[in-house]
Amino acid sequence: MGEFVGYLTNCFITGEEITRHEDGSWKRDRINLSFTGFDITLLQMGDYLGGPLSQYRGQTIITTEVHVPALTPHRFDELLEKLEGLADLLSFAIVSEVSLCGWDYPDHESHAQRRTVIARAGGRCPVIEMDGAAVREFLQESWTKYFIERDKRKLPVAMAYFVIAETHALHWQLKLASMFILFENLKATYAAASGYPYINGFYCKADGTRWSFKALLHEMFGVVSMSPDLANIVALRNEIIHSGISQLPFSQQAEIYAQLRDISREYFVRLLGYTGPYFNHSDRGLKPVQAC
Repeated sequence: MGEFVGYLTNCFITGEEITRHEDGSWKRDRINLSFTGFDITLLQMGDYLGGPLSQYRGQTIITTEVHVPALTPHRFDELLEKLEGLADLLSFAIVSEVSLCGWDYPDHESHAQRRTVIARAGGRCPVIEMDGAAVREFLQESWTKYFIERDKRKLPVAMAYFVIAETHALHWQLKLASMFILFENLKATYAAASGYPYINGFYCKADGTRWSFKALLHEMFGVVSMSPDLANIVALRNEIIHSGISQLPFSQQAEIYAQLRDISREYFVRLLGYTGPYFNHSDRGLKPVQAC
């Protein structure tokens, strides 16, 4: 049994516990957590939190080591799968493209591996406070539901759409289009998981009638006790999807974009079973709200 050390990109969070060095210096740079049956330590590398995160926006930076002591070789593949999920959850939590980009493990036949990763740093308006204790609580409260829902709801894809809209330098219409595709993705995976038949390009009810985009979203949100107003969202979605542009003033488009971000944040935290505080996009991360 040897120690596994993995490497994550673009994970700009503070630690929860302190590492003390021989020269008397110290750094709050580690988070210890129990995740999917593994004891994991996240160790922050470098001094990336010493200045504004905007200086790293759009870059790919290795920020974090993942330490798993005394890993038995027969659990190696299981660990890699779980760490991919950890990266997805961290990406959503801090709105940054976190990815597992490599590892060192002496007890595996490959010993070490590095992946070519194209991922962009975010950090603007996170969902969860970028504090070690807050991140640990989010991970430990949400990972069980994540792995239950991951495959049937295609959560890695859905969370990628959620993050891309904020981390990539997209034209405004493309940011909106990314969010509309996210809603289409969530709607489709919900319908498929619910057993609704897909006939001639449409999901249908038991009696064969077609679900409308809006009605199916309302049912999906209702399952997690949400009832958002979708009228303006659907109208703008139809306009952009069919014409590629919108005639609405920019201020109204920005307001609808913020609604899309807020609704999707709330949906994900409810779907994941998270009950702690989180931030809405419309508040710009200034006023936490309590998940229900």
